[in-house]
Amino acid sequence: MSPFQLDVSLRKKLQRQLHGFTLDVDFTLQSRRVVIQGSSGAGKSMILRALAGLATPDSGRVAINHELIYDSASGVNKTPQERHISYLFQDYALFPHLTVRQNVAFSMSRGLLNPSRNAWREETDEWLDKMHMTPYASRYPEQLSGGQKQRVALARALASRPRLLLLDEPFSALDTNLRKHLRQEIDQLQSQLQFPLILVTHDPMDVEAFGDLVLHVHNGRIHEQEAA
Repeated sequence: MSPFQLDVSLRKKLQRQLHGFTLDVDFTLQSRRVVIQGSSGAGKSMILRALAGLATPDSGRVAINHELIYDSASGVNKTPQERHISYLFQDYALFPHLTVRQNVAFSMSRGLLNPSRNAWREETDEWLDKMHMTPYASRYPEQLSGGQKQRVALARALASRPRLLLLDEPFSALDTNLRKHLRQEIDQLQSQLQFPLILVTHDPMDVEAFGDLVLHVHNGRIHEQEAA
């Protein structure tokens, strides 16, 4: 297993409805399972968005395995595609006009997919099989349940073989039984494939499952790092 290290130093002014504050975090991670906890509006999701390249900090530096992906001092700011980081959104963000199979294949083609092509079909079908979604491969997102959408979104996120997976409240819209089942599936996949993941959550069961290291965030700052 290759080593993993994530170095993060970020500053960004955040404006909230009642008050503003500055996201100000510095940490180095080597654990492959990290949970970020904190109250709503504490800045947890902004950390993920900045890592993924979906939000630009005011200043700072981010490096994966000592490779800079963002550095305000030297002007480095790699695109989300160049970072090879997958972000699993709370609302899944599936493309409504693509089938389940095409949504997953889109990830491997890095957005260059012509839905009529089958170049990625074999590998796509392997991921659909892993996520128990093969019978639904020709369906569209509107024809799926919440749990099925979650599985497709996870297959799409992992099919690009990211060097880091970011999960933002991944089970918040699911019922208790489905949360437990999908938590187990992600646990098994991560143990098998050894991809690093950072998960934002309020749920103590997520912390128990994935919190080899827990970062507690309050008003944009990390107040405690807790190893399991």
